[in-house]
Amino acid sequence: MKETSLICLIVFLSLVILLFILDIVISGVMVHKLSYPIRYETKYTHDIDLNKGLLEGINILKREKFELKMRDNYIIHGDISLLDNKNNKKWMIITHGYTWTREGSLKYAKIFYKLGYNILIYDNRSHGENRHDDVTMGYKEAKDLDEIITYVIKKYGDDVDIGLHGESLGAAITLMSLKYKRKNVKFVVADSSYSSLKDLVRYQLTLYHLPRLIMPTCSLLLKIFHGYFLKDVDVVKDVKDCSLPVLLIHGDNDTFIPKDEAMKLHQAIKNSELRLYEGCDHTQSVIKHNDEYSQMISDFLSRRVNK
Repeated sequence: MKETSLICLIVFLSLVILLFILDIVISGVMVHKLSYPIRYETKYTHDIDLNKGLLEGINILKREKFELKMRDNYIIHGDISLLDNKNNKKWMIITHGYTWTREGSLKYAKIFYKLGYNILIYDNRSHGENRHDDVTMGYKEAKDLDEIITYVIKKYGDDVDIGLHGESLGAAITLMSLKYKRKNVKFVVADSSYSSLKDLVRYQLTLYHLPRLIMPTCSLLLKIFHGYFLKDVDVVKDVKDCSLPVLLIHGDNDTFIPKDEAMKLHQAIKNSELRLYEGCDHTQSVIKHNDEYSQMISDFLSRRVNK
């Protein structure tokens, strides 16, 4: 009897140890893939949109490169495109998505440039021309955007009016930056954002048939190796006091970040509008409905910003 009990205990402990090891291994792989994704080259991201016909007329943007040192000495690379009217005080800062580069922001830049905005596009931390380090899904990147906003204000005057546009991860970064409550920021357009990193990881685990039970370990590993918990990237929390006009855009067939994420944000932001594009997957709205997308932006600005 004692021998049987001992064998059962050994089997049980062996299973516990095996599950613990699997938890660590699977969580470690997930965290590594999240933090160190494949990041595409600048030329590749430019050529993708060029081949889709999204960069027609882009030569109107007179791009001037800039470099900006963050408080932690990290260098951000970007471009500024100024209108011919040197007295123009309207600015758009556009933030690209996960694994991409600032070249992916050009299709949005030309929309706002034609509407009378100076343009600033940049490579997110650990993307594009920047030094490739870890990606923190908005935790560090939102502060980077706030420092870029500070740069525009200091260089072009305290009376500048700034709009923000972001795509995917860029949309989450843009919305998270609102917690800094900059008076110069007047509106936001967020295309295909997630509502929190916890919700996004939970959805992705389900998508790949992985157990949600590994989430606490994922969160702990993120904290140990990258300085933040899953709960620290909470877009809904960061926008709860937002009173700015916010246009939320999402494809209703998004398989990477489901439309429910946009609906959570719409509920959280009291002054928001939500536009769902039928049949569109992740960030495809501007591609499949380019003219309509441009007109939607123009109408939103006329109705909610340029009153």
